[in-house]
Amino acid sequence: MNNHEIPHGIKTAIEFTEAYKKHEKDHIAIREAMCLKTQFPNVLLPIGEQDIFAGKCQYAPVGMHMSSSAGVCGYYCDKHAIKSELQKDGLPQELKDELTNLLFFWKDRTTYSVTKSMDANDADSSTGHFLSDDNRTGLSDENVMRMGVRSAGYSYRTSGINLNYGRLLTLGIQGLRESIHLHQNEGKDNEFYQGMLICLDLLSDVCLYYSKQAMDASFGSTGARKAELTVMSKTLENVSRNAPTDLREAIQLMWLYSLLAGTDNFGRMDVYLGGFYCNDIDNGKLRKEEADDLIVGCWKMMDSSINAWSGRIIVGGTGRPDPISADRFVFSAIDATKKVHGLLPQLTLRLYDGMDKELVDKALQAISEGCSSPMLYNDDVMVPSLMKTFGIGETEAMQYVLSDCGDFGIESQTAVFPNGTMNLAKILEITLRDGREPVSQIQTGLKTGEFVDFDSFDAFYEAFQSQVKHVVDHLCKRMVPFMNALSTTVPFLFSSMLFFDCMEKGVGLIDGAKYKGLYIEVYGNITVSDSLTAIRKLVFDEKRISPELLLKALSANFIGYEQVRQMLLSAPKYGNDQIEADDMAMMFHDFVCQTVKSYREPYQLDFCLADLINAGGHVDLGMKVLATPNGRLAYDTLTNANNPTIGMDRQGPTALLNSLAKLSSCDIGGVVQYLKLSKEILVKHTDMIKALFNSYFANGGSQLMITAVSRGELENAMKEPEKYQNLFVRVGGFNARYVELSKELQLEILGRTLIE
Repeated sequence: MNNHEIPHGIKTAIEFTEAYKKHEKDHIAIREAMCLKTQFPNVLLPIGEQDIFAGKCQYAPVGMHMSSSAGVCGYYCDKHAIKSELQKDGLPQELKDELTNLLFFWKDRTTYSVTKSMDANDADSSTGHFLSDDNRTGLSDENVMRMGVRSAGYSYRTSGINLNYGRLLTLGIQGLRESIHLHQNEGKDNEFYQGMLICLDLLSDVCLYYSKQAMDASFGSTGARKAELTVMSKTLENVSRNAPTDLREAIQLMWLYSLLAGTDNFGRMDVYLGGFYCNDIDNGKLRKEEADDLIVGCWKMMDSSINAWSGRIIVGGTGRPDPISADRFVFSAIDATKKVHGLLPQLTLRLYDGMDKELVDKALQAISEGCSSPMLYNDDVMVPSLMKTFGIGETEAMQYVLSDCGDFGIESQTAVFPNGTMNLAKILEITLRDGREPVSQIQTGLKTGEFVDFDSFDAFYEAFQSQVKHVVDHLCKRMVPFMNALSTTVPFLFSSMLFFDCMEKGVGLIDGAKYKGLYIEVYGNITVSDSLTAIRKLVFDEKRISPELLLKALSANFIGYEQVRQMLLSAPKYGNDQIEADDMAMMFHDFVCQTVKSYREPYQLDFCLADLINAGGHVDLGMKVLATPNGRLAYDTLTNANNPTIGMDRQGPTALLNSLAKLSSCDIGGVVQYLKLSKEILVKHTDMIKALFNSYFANGGSQLMITAVSRGELENAMKEPEKYQNLFVRVGGFNARYVELSKELQLEILGRTLIE
């Protein structure tokens, strides 16, 4: 074994496992801290040749992380990576045995496996499946998948963890130590605070580790790079002891802290960095160009280090203590987004009545130049909506942030668990067939009656509502154990130090979060509302299509039933400011949101919300659904979030935005509403576009994500992808390189209405 070169990641996984074994019976805070001491700096990567800040990592197959990536939250084990290593030729038997034992050890110790154990223990039957209220059918995992619904077992993760970086940058490492000592003396859980202190020592050690690395690298460098590395080394040494005194130190400490905490959303950055930015410029420590370069350097670190669906930075908005300094930072942040022109960060600009109009102009200019950020959110709508959604006051609501693909939360107070997926189009499909999945003919849902036997639309709609409620209940039962598993296995010490009053209470992040609850990701809501409009109008009101004929046409994917499809396509469609379709969309939207919200109290949650972000899943889940009554063909994409069916918004941008503004922004966990504009119209008709946006936001529009691109660019990128590596688009809640998307997603984006 000594002669065999063990990959660094595998070696780290083995060492991490030994640390866990050694401290398995210790307090969970001590165990976490000692495991992190093994993980870092082992997973840290060297300073890159172009980096002006230190801190990148590559996680080992076994470790601990707080991530929005599915399956790696808490203690995790990448069994596929380890099995791949086991399959290599020439592996010594001793190492084979060690890796086999490692897999066996983590089988029931990862946070994911603890969750599954809790889930099974809480099940309503000996088979581990949850039964329906009337016990007529069980939603087993197999049946759940047949419905196109994914429960918590498929996507354990967290979201909404935005830390109080203002506290970190004000106190520094030593100030946090002193705060911990203060609470230790109050007779609280000493081992919890001991774990925090070990973590702060680790953070100091990582700063010094990179400081030495930067200094060593400077000896072999010349000119400007030598000076950069020398400054980097000194910066890291300073923040290992003291609170930051300038912008460079503030960014470096914030970045390393986020790396060790495992968080990858950054909250209201203009609030906690704006003062450093302005002070350095105003006091002559940095020229503006130098300060701007530091922000560019921070943006580059994010773009090269974080998953594409994360990396949210929030700027602008109400509730900022120093909006003038903050806005100066925002101008620089938008410029940095233009210069880096990467997938990340996901810069998010909060708009409000009375804000600097030049910021809006700056944002539109960046978008017109091909940037997919900043995304625009309307505080005048969102703050009151979030007050109602979370049951909080205005002061708290003004501190809202977005995480990952667009999950709402309150900065350093909200922990979100978006671990359930609901395919509404599939639920409609089985409701049309008395709860049977049409391909397998297996009873996957409730027996609510055959479609041909309903004598009114209201009776059918009531049956459909019952199926939706049944699925929501199942998902909540499957999701709640994840919170409990996190609470009992990982306090997330680094995050806890900067989250609400976890430190004051002496508890981990999950127990100490002021607001925690579930988000259920909802797909196909407009596909369904347009289908319901067609059913009500053509089947029940006008009786132009019989129930039997509709079912035959859907099952045949309209082959031989083209006239039926044309009638369905001609029915009113959402997105045209048309009363019949928009009223149905509003009614169904409210039903879904209120249904999900109603499970807050039964499961003793602070919130339970429908999440309408649709991060690409509308394409994948559409492949599980046969033809639908809105005229959609089998296995085609579902509608994306609140947006209309592709090609069905035919009355122009004003009508489209009017429809978007009608759907309530209350009681939702997140939403995506996008526009695809040609670059030419943004450049040549800027005043017209601004007037259009102003009207939309004044009418209650909450949010817009804008992609400025020409149809020709998208078509050419599909033919010659090598020439369009920097063509970025909004998929749903995240940015992506167009050429790296699946063909199905490319076609979905290509099909979106282009305003030109």
